[in-house]
Amino acid sequence: MKMRTLLLIIISGLALNAEAQKGYQFRWQGDKSDREIPGDWYTTTKKGGINYCFSNDNTCLFLHMKITESAEQARILKTGLTLWIDTEGKSRKKTGIRFPIGSDYSGPGRRATGTQQTPLSMANTIQLVGFDLGGRGRVSSDNADGLRGKVYYDNDGNLIYSLVIPFDSFAELKNAAGKPLTLGIEIGAPPQMPAGGPQGFPQGGGGMAPPSGGRPGGGGRGMAPPSGGGMQPSSQPAPAPVMIWIKEARLADAK
Repeated sequence: MKMRTLLLIIISGLALNAEAQKGYQFRWQGDKSDREIPGDWYTTTKKGGINYCFSNDNTCLFLHMKITESAEQARILKTGLTLWIDTEGKSRKKTGIRFPIGSDYSGPGRRATGTQQTPLSMANTIQLVGFDLGGRGRVSSDNADGLRGKVYYDNDGNLIYSLVIPFDSFAELKNAAGKPLTLGIEIGAPPQMPAGGPQGFPQGGGGMAPPSGGRPGGGGRGMAPPSGGGMQPSSQPAPAPVMIWIKEARLADAK
């Protein structure tokens, strides 16, 4: 009976943390990959202060996000975010891009000088799931061209997120024009281990880093408190990952 009750609690938790949208039209990004996204482009989730927008141009797919709640801001920076992409219209976690990996999975997090890094400063690596780029399973997020990502706080304390995926780096997207995609935004799930086991993972250090602080200094409603931005104490079970599925999403045509 106890086991059955536990399973019901787990299933209920997963259901409460999952959302789905059917029928989504990408926005046309234009010729400026760093353009500011209009507020009415965002789709807002039912809870968590998560706003997202998918757009594209002739060469890239873009994911833009604005996260207003400090608890979800801290969760993304500490435990990571994965974008799942399926070109066959299925809700499956087969091929995806994880950015950030999450400071809890990014090693000790200390600079050469010995000073402690923050979860925000450690958001600098992209992990590829289900594919690689010339034998590389992880790449730097700070690229002028190619696959890249960026995360920062704006003046209002919102966490601003962007991920740029060139069609050339994701072969299945090259022929996706006119076909419906299924996209999944997953927050708070552990990263998948690379082939060969946990040795060498994550890049820059082994093992899980202890929880570190949130956003240093500043103000705004989205500011993470010194305790780590709303994360539960380690003595309590971690909350179920947030899963947002966007089904029947279609790329925008050139304007």
